[in-house]
Amino acid sequence: MFLVVGAVAFVVATVCLELLTQIGLTPYLAQFPSLALAIVTTWLGNRRWSFRITTAPTLLEFRRYVLASLGGLAINAVVFSTLTYAGVPIISAFAGATIFAMGFNFSFYKLFVFRRKYKENNTEGNDKNNYFLIFLILFGAFGGGIYLASDIMGADGIIVTASNSLIGRDFVNVWTGANILFNGNLEDLYDLVSYAEFQRKIIDPRIGIHNFSYPPHVLLFIFPFALMGYVPALLTWIIVSGGAFVAAAKSYVSGTTVPLWSVIILPASMINIWAGHYGFVIGAMLLAGFAWLSQHPLRAGVLFGLMTIKPHLGVLIPLVLVVRGEWRAFGSATVITLLLVATSGSLFGFELWRQWITDTLGYQNDLITDIDPIKYLYPRMMPTVWVSFRLICGEAVAGILQITIAVTAIAVVLISAWRRISNQDLGLIVATATFLILPYAFNYDMTVVSLAAIVTLARYQRWLSLLERLAITIAFLTPVIVFIFNMQGWPILPLGILGLLAAQYRMATSCAAEPFSPAAPEAAGAARSA
Repeated sequence: MFLVVGAVAFVVATVCLELLTQIGLTPYLAQFPSLALAIVTTWLGNRRWSFRITTAPTLLEFRRYVLASLGGLAINAVVFSTLTYAGVPIISAFAGATIFAMGFNFSFYKLFVFRRKYKENNTEGNDKNNYFLIFLILFGAFGGGIYLASDIMGADGIIVTASNSLIGRDFVNVWTGANILFNGNLEDLYDLVSYAEFQRKIIDPRIGIHNFSYPPHVLLFIFPFALMGYVPALLTWIIVSGGAFVAAAKSYVSGTTVPLWSVIILPASMINIWAGHYGFVIGAMLLAGFAWLSQHPLRAGVLFGLMTIKPHLGVLIPLVLVVRGEWRAFGSATVITLLLVATSGSLFGFELWRQWITDTLGYQNDLITDIDPIKYLYPRMMPTVWVSFRLICGEAVAGILQITIAVTAIAVVLISAWRRISNQDLGLIVATATFLILPYAFNYDMTVVSLAAIVTLARYQRWLSLLERLAITIAFLTPVIVFIFNMQGWPILPLGILGLLAAQYRMATSCAAEPFSPAAPEAAGAARSA
């Protein structure tokens, strides 16, 4: 009904605009009363049919509705200008901006304008009504799909001409690394010039500069891709890793209104597909590792050890294992890590490890210290405290904020581990906190954070405050909207992630005696009031 009401308002505004211009008003002047009539039409229509409000309208409600509607118009203008500036075709940019504005309006109408009355008129509760969750999932999927569709439509073969990258973006590094190993050119792996020359030789002379940023032991797992062409390898990568992520997420969405199929189209999932990255792989390992921690600690430790293919994303896991006293998992992870280092060093040479530590990590550091997020893509993909605040506060203030929020996030994780909440809740908290402690982290790695946000909304929406719901929604959409917010210099997204972490902690600790029970917050509240 929300879309129907919007269509009716569009017709009303168009007719009004035509009538006013016929009686002599200029189109510029006529658009204002037409817009006002459209807002009134959608207010009356949405409160009656979209949100089924039966109480009498109030002036306060109308003021809030107008404010939210004007915010939607501003979002539309910002998204449209940002997408066109980034080279997205005008029609795609217009469609994307329209969908983003609609999503903003629907979310704020539900969360800000009609929330209290909506709850009063729906006695079955928000747990029975997952329309908002489904809309949010599809909205996020569409936002991520814009980037993928833009690359496909702007490609010449497999080359995206606007960026001189390949469809599948960073998967080209996985495929190149495998081919370097297969061809015996390991000396080129961490040399930027030689690596670029090798890529242009085996792929296309037009391809832009890339670098292989992963530790040497990742070669032990990616070498089979050298036996495939680029496109078959990319499809295999997405299907296998995506399937593993969905399988690992199954126990986390069980008992909630989040459909299992939606896990593959969450915002970070769509961005990971677009980027061809490791988000599904690392996400599956983290989810399965924490799910197995109690019953299969050695198996969980193996997965945590394998996560060292992107070591910074597992930086909190050793601390959690120590606080929990999970020594078998800790030992298993340590042994696997040492074996991977020793095996890769023996097969490929320990010189590769020296190059990775001294050369590649330094180059990665330059991505957040010497590169302008307005001009370059990679910093625009980082929803971290450092990158988000550096543009408006400078490096000194951004550094202080990064350290302060990181210490807070680490404290939340350690207290959560000490309070013995469920391992699965703890795993989701660890994933969220990781993006608050790292200055260097990308949106395509937020697969578990997207899952944590939507699961928290689905499981606890009745007990969440308005501010918590808003923060969780922002965190959920962060992988898609970080491009826009970082380009505009709006340091809001880390605050949304921080709000998600706070809500996760509050809900998990209030339910520690009865983990993963949708009724647990209500039971805990009753127990406290008894």
